[in-house]
Amino acid sequence: MIEEFHLVTRNTTSLVEVFMTLGKDYMNQTAENKREIFLQSMVDLQGQPNRWLLLYENKKEYVGFAHVRYGGDRPDWGWILEFYIKPECRRKGLGTQLYDKCESILREKNASSFWLTTNPEAVKFWESLGYEKMGVIAEFNDYEIMEKHIPKF
Repeated sequence: MIEEFHLVTRNTTSLVEVFMTLGKDYMNQTAENKREIFLQSMVDLQGQPNRWLLLYENKKEYVGFAHVRYGGDRPDWGWILEFYIKPECRRKGLGTQLYDKCESILREKNASSFWLTTNPEAVKFWESLGYEKMGVIAEFNDYEIMEKHIPKF
């Protein structure tokens, strides 16, 4: 198989290890102790309803991950909490494939609106997927909020 999406749970030790390794790269500007606590908290949240931590494997290499949630602060919305593709794997369509998987999961829950926060370097990527800037900075991470709405038929 060329690509696979793996669901990380607290009990999938080998996948947790892969996630923690990717997470170190993702959060390389964060102090190690804070980074470890944050990444472990994502793993610990798995098993809650309507929350998924996905590892993306492409051609037998783990290239990224996404942490998504349905509901929460915005009932009936999909939320992409964390999204990462390794730098050397970017601009090859892999981020779009990972995003499509995330959106598919959230649409199965009947979400037609999605939101996320993003750093300035990723705005063009999210805009290419139909997201729009809201002109609001999230207090919890100082990143711009972006939204995408899909009409229901």
